[in-house]
Amino acid sequence: MIKSLIDLIIPNRCYCCAKLCDSSICRQCADQINVIEGNLCIICGKPIVIDGTCLECKKRTPSYNTARSLIYHEGVSEKLIKALKYENAKRIPEEIIDKYINIVGNEFLECDQVTYIPSGIINPN
Repeated sequence: MIKSLIDLIIPNRCYCCAKLCDSSICRQCADQINVIEGNLCIICGKPIVIDGTCLECKKRTPSYNTARSLIYHEGVSEKLIKALKYENAKRIPEEIIDKYINIVGNEFLECDQVTYIPSGIINPN
């Protein structure tokens, strides 16, 4: 009952398009977020044509073992990332977690650390 009252007073709005919705992202925006998948560099996670290591990592090996991003930083994804980093959005929408956990599967279960790219001092908007 309290949640219903809060939803009435302060309804959920989509982080990306600001439409009223049941969650923190509407279905239309969630469907537009593209996951990074396919053949990826085994070190930096950049999409490549064939399995293995990308040319940049072959030329200069990074100081880390493996890095991986879940989504492309463009369109609706970029709006979601900016909302989470700069606009006080509090959590990653469950729809995004559910959608992408199936794609990445167990890839992250054996990792040492999951982190984010920290915000700079200045908002790039």
